[in-house]
Amino acid sequence: MNRLDDALAAGRRAVAAQPENYYGYFALGYVLSLRKSYAEAETTYRKAVMLAPQPLVVLHRELARILSEQRR
Repeated sequence: MNRLDDALAAGRRAVAAQPENYYGYFALGYVLSLRKSYAEAETTYRKAVMLAPQPLVVLHRELARILSEQRR
């Protein structure tokens, strides 16, 4: 819907409000990847992976996709 700026702001607010909730980092990483901010998306996804209560395939898949986009 071309409202990535709003989504980015909402994601940053969510992470600030609940810094121990992996889902906020996951959502923020997704928005950053859509904006092609791959380095920041990678950092954000890695934080989500660390905070997740159990390994989640979707988090690892998104992190792998971001690393692939960066050719790493």
